[in-house]
Amino acid sequence: MRATRGALDPNTGAACDCFAGDTDRPLCEQIPGQSAAGTTQFFAKAYPGLRQLEVLRGQGDNASVASICARNVTDDSRPDFGYRPAMAGIVERMLPRLTTPASP
Repeated sequence: MRATRGALDPNTGAACDCFAGDTDRPLCEQIPGQSAAGTTQFFAKAYPGLRQLEVLRGQGDNASVASICARNVTDDSRPDFGYRPAMAGIVERMLPRLTTPASP
């Protein structure tokens, strides 16, 4: 059975996402997707607050939500480098409002 993520390590009582028997996540890999997972947590997590999400939900199509954590910070040739995904989402939302309709 999997432990709840963010739960206390049953072996030590420490709050960690990587402990013996439950390391199946990128946080537990020194190089995510390449190195073996272990009991050391190499990365942290960030979640938006529920209040902020509720406010943005109330804004409807005038809001855009993206992660503050860049998925890829090493290979700038990839489309997921840095904040490109967040910026692409913002541009996608704004483009229809910025495009001038063609004259008849």
